[in-house]
Amino acid sequence: GDEKPECYDWAKEGECTENTDYMIQYCPKSCNICRDGYVIKFPWIDMEGYSLFRKSEIQYLPAMTKEREKVRKIIQGTVLYLSEIVRFLGPEKLYSCLDLKEECAYWASNGECMDNPDFMLLQCPQSCRSCEKLDASVRCPIKETATPAYENGEMNAMFQQIANGKLNKYNPNILFRPIGNHENDDEKDEFPWIITFDDFLTEEECEILIAHGNEIGYERSLNAEEELADGTFSDGVDEERTSVNSWCEDNCHNDPRVQSIYRKIEEITGVSEAHFEHLQILRYEEGQFYGEHHDYMSYQTRKPCGPRILTFFMYLSDVELGGGTNFPTLELEVKPKRGKALLWPNVADGQWDEAHWWTDHEALPVERGLKYAANAWIHLYNFKEPHRNGCS
Repeated sequence: GDEKPECYDWAKEGECTENTDYMIQYCPKSCNICRDGYVIKFPWIDMEGYSLFRKSEIQYLPAMTKEREKVRKIIQGTVLYLSEIVRFLGPEKLYSCLDLKEECAYWASNGECMDNPDFMLLQCPQSCRSCEKLDASVRCPIKETATPAYENGEMNAMFQQIANGKLNKYNPNILFRPIGNHENDDEKDEFPWIITFDDFLTEEECEILIAHGNEIGYERSLNAEEELADGTFSDGVDEERTSVNSWCEDNCHNDPRVQSIYRKIEEITGVSEAHFEHLQILRYEEGQFYGEHHDYMSYQTRKPCGPRILTFFMYLSDVELGGGTNFPTLELEVKPKRGKALLWPNVADGQWDEAHWWTDHEALPVERGLKYAANAWIHLYNFKEPHRNGCS
């Protein structure tokens, strides 16, 4: 029975789901729960919620009593959540909302739903009470008030300031610019800015990124393929992309020496690091390459982060032979050099919703030696916050 006289009124006000742990303990009757130790039985006529619960991965229970009790409370709350909320969200949501990992309840009991939402909200929606957020339009709304990296005209102004000598300490070289490269006046304004900074990274900074990549471990570089129902994308191997990469997150991202690299990129671009993807650290062995492609991804125009508008590419090693970055349409090849950075736009200034057709590029095969590099992709809007929610 109930242990508090207010239980019935609290249950009518929705406290069974808003304050689950307390209500299970003190108001089981009003919440339609009969407790036998830690076994919860629901007198449902419609058993959809219970059958759904059974389809999830059987949840791991720790051996330690205190931890075990925390996990049991999460599981108890999950059953209540399924019965009182999820069953009314419709059949599609009902059958798609499953805990996919046996550790979901354990992780949730340790606060991972808040600390690691990009993974937990999608992999453990029952334990995180996030079934409705499997719908990308709910989880990832596009904010009309979001602040862009640049207003119209500001990206060109950034490049022009570099050309005017603002950042000579990094030894910039203007390889292409919108004017002065073509005899045809109708075409020259369409050219992109392409700039190298020969002295961007120090020897130590190159070594730090390489070391982090080795510590994290390298995996085959993948391409986004099919968009899934939850708004994420499946990954696939591309025969035209044979490099391996690691992502500079967590300890790597928080390393003060890595943060100093971000500050330098911010200094050059004038864009906050919140707009940057985590650094992608790359390794190309002999024979490895990445065929012609573009860094702009059209599907990201439908994401809160917006598209990649700039690529800031850093060479972490010299290469004995090969391994250059080639822009076929521009007939331009940039040779690898340790510490050099290469900056180019993926869109024309103000034309944020379409790729800049001049900046298709390729990573040429390494013919002799080993190539290390790092990518900082910069988005029109804040990337880090949507990424935390699995919305990037």
